[in-house]
Amino acid sequence: EVRAEPALALPLPSARLHLLDMRQERGWPLSGAALALLQQTLERNRQAIVLSARRGYSAVLRCKQCDWKAMCPNCTLPLRFHKSGRAGFLQCHQCGHEQKAPDLCPACQSDVFDPRGPGVDWLLEALGQRIPALPRYRYTAEAKDDLRPLLEGQPGVLVGTTAILRGPVLPELALVLLPFADGFILESDFRAAERYHRLLWQLTDLHPHRRPLLVLQTFEPAHAAHKALQTADLQGFMESELALRRTLGYPPATRMVKLEVAHPKEPVARDAIYRLAEALRPKAEPGELLGPAPAPVARLRGQYVFHLLLKSSEPRLQVLMENLPPLRGARLRLDPDPQSFVGLLED
Repeated sequence: EVRAEPALALPLPSARLHLLDMRQERGWPLSGAALALLQQTLERNRQAIVLSARRGYSAVLRCKQCDWKAMCPNCTLPLRFHKSGRAGFLQCHQCGHEQKAPDLCPACQSDVFDPRGPGVDWLLEALGQRIPALPRYRYTAEAKDDLRPLLEGQPGVLVGTTAILRGPVLPELALVLLPFADGFILESDFRAAERYHRLLWQLTDLHPHRRPLLVLQTFEPAHAAHKALQTADLQGFMESELALRRTLGYPPATRMVKLEVAHPKEPVARDAIYRLAEALRPKAEPGELLGPAPAPVARLRGQYVFHLLLKSSEPRLQVLMENLPPLRGARLRLDPDPQSFVGLLED
């Protein structure tokens, strides 16, 4: 009789993680400590990656004097600010609306604007100003520079979005920097922490033979995903996340179905979602029905969006979903395993 030996569980290699607490550091979007590390990369003829959650220049253009923000006329979202030379334009990355960036604030006529949420363009500009000798390359899904100098081992920094994860391996990669790490967490989705945790582990494994130093500029240094990396405790993070979801009754502890109603006229969409709620409420047990409520982005591509969430076991969900009332005019979309509650296109 041949007995199978138990599998050998190898410990996870520790990540080389350096947290920069932006409540204490100085400099934005690149702190002094981050710039010093990038300067070392140049001096040692190594390579770095600077990762942003978004393309363009900044997530929003805001007036410092009156707090005016450039908003999309079709979506309840700020327009992304793109810089082109000395001029600039505003663009919605969801519906495609574009307009020229104002020279003065439309509300108070101030000329003092305050961009927020650094994008790829802003980071490239900041690097050019602070470390001009460091060669810079862009890599996003829409725009990819010629990376042959980097692939030949020359020093430089690759600035881009998560498209970098699907790009070529940099042979001399020594540093991966997230200037605004929190931008990958701030989502209206209970899975955001899980996705962020997975992203961080992916970033530690970008080189096949060495682990680059992962530097995170963050306002939440005590985040559970950071602690998991520091202690190489992959299982501990997953167990704590699972316990939290069980407490809240979120998947995988239960099944979830999202009912999304949309219409160009807000009263029509609101009435439709309330009719659905009235039909479901008599059959629902406590905790099974959440809403109705406006979606986290209440207007998207000219449509007003409302949500109802059903949380329960598979048999109970089948009972609840039977004989849903027809909706007049409004669009009803059922998502049996919602991965997102916003419905945004990839930024």
